[in-house]
Amino acid sequence: MFNKKAVSDVVSTVLIILLVVAAIAIIGAIVLNTVNKAGPKVDTAVACQSLDIKPNACVYDTSDGRVTSASFVRGAGGSDVTVSKVTAIFQDDSGVTKGSSVEYSNTAEIAKTFSAVDITATLPTAPNAQSGAKRMIVAATISGATEICPASLPVTCSVVA
Repeated sequence: MFNKKAVSDVVSTVLIILLVVAAIAIIGAIVLNTVNKAGPKVDTAVACQSLDIKPNACVYDTSDGRVTSASFVRGAGGSDVTVSKVTAIFQDDSGVTKGSSVEYSNTAEIAKTFSAVDITATLPTAPNAQSGAKRMIVAATISGATEICPASLPVTCSVVA
């Protein structure tokens, strides 16, 4: 009578299973790609959290408008983390950066714990290099990472005339 052609239950079930498997494969590839990209950033963030580097002291000379000496100290936290450089940033009272930041990359000195690392030799000697600097913060860069760790709490600079 009627010439009906229909897809059998078995064929339709197989097609549904194939569609589900394909969807899982596509979603899985997207998720794995995202996780693989995030892995190094997570490692860096964990290393930064364990790191204990903070400013130790700085001296601001009002007569020539620059920081004349500065140092930072590395505590015991994150002693297994290799730091490639420490960046010192000088700010005024409101947190505005004054002058250029100073990068210190003597990894042997950075690796020492509980001793102040003097970075005075790396400071700019030009007059007014950090005019108005009242405080110093430091931020470390982990070896092999491109991101800089979050900056430390500031230390207030001593002022000399």
